[in-house]
Amino acid sequence: MVVELVLVLLISSLWLMEPSAAAPPMAKHGCTDSCGAVTVPYPFGIGAEQCYLEKGFEITCKESANNPPKPFLTRFDLEVLSISLENQNVTVNVPVVPICRGNPWRSANLTGSPFRFSASNSFIVTGCGNALLTNQSGAIVGGCTTTCNSSIIIDTDGCYGIYCCQVLIPSGLTIFNIKTTTEECTRSFLWYSAHSPISGDFSNSSTPVLLDWMIKSPDIFPRERLSSTWGDANGSVISYGYSCPTYYEGNPYISNGCEGTYNFLLHSLPNLFTMKFSRHDVTWGVAPSKQCLVDCLAPLTFMR
Repeated sequence: MVVELVLVLLISSLWLMEPSAAAPPMAKHGCTDSCGAVTVPYPFGIGAEQCYLEKGFEITCKESANNPPKPFLTRFDLEVLSISLENQNVTVNVPVVPICRGNPWRSANLTGSPFRFSASNSFIVTGCGNALLTNQSGAIVGGCTTTCNSSIIIDTDGCYGIYCCQVLIPSGLTIFNIKTTTEECTRSFLWYSAHSPISGDFSNSSTPVLLDWMIKSPDIFPRERLSSTWGDANGSVISYGYSCPTYYEGNPYISNGCEGTYNFLLHSLPNLFTMKFSRHDVTWGVAPSKQCLVDCLAPLTFMR
């Protein structure tokens, strides 16, 4: 009888309770959580120092008379296209300029900041010739050569070696140079194709580039939210990732940023009760695990 009553109450709650219309908070209290169409979640922030974790995460929202405002990483003056808390990366817009012999191009210097160039980016070379990607010490870390022939039809829907070549970049880069060793100038740049597929004549004035961002200490945020770590080539941990508990959503980087969801009840019921079938009837029995009661009903606090 008691079990049946609890079951009825739980099922009734699915009908009587409705999720809050307000979305979980993304920014710290009193801080702006968006710029134009881009959400700006903490540890990024706009405005006062308490709105972002450190100077590298500061966002400047630039107004325009004829266009919606756009967010920029203040330290590097790079336009932000999107920010991902789950994947710990940010997509930025980087200008493209012709690269000519004797006139190499240098990237923004991310050294000492929370960012590094993601290994998910491709190094693209277009035109006739080759280009090299070098690190800060001048060592070659990437490069490719295009094939040019007037009798070959150019495929503008991809980059397969004819007038365009591409290679993935190594991980861990915080600064790089691009130079060409041929007489003809090329257009050489990084491109994050998952954000915008490679196509067309590659005459874009800018390209999407993915930056990984790092949380360098495990003691900044609650350890119970720690969900992943990233290491360098030597196996040393260089970044920590956080996430909301199961059946919670929101921003794990701010206090009370994770809010419980009601769909946990649908997942909890099979663990709280066991159905016993017989030929003539169905009866309910309580599952013996006390820990289940704690884990399954914990989201009733609805905020962590």
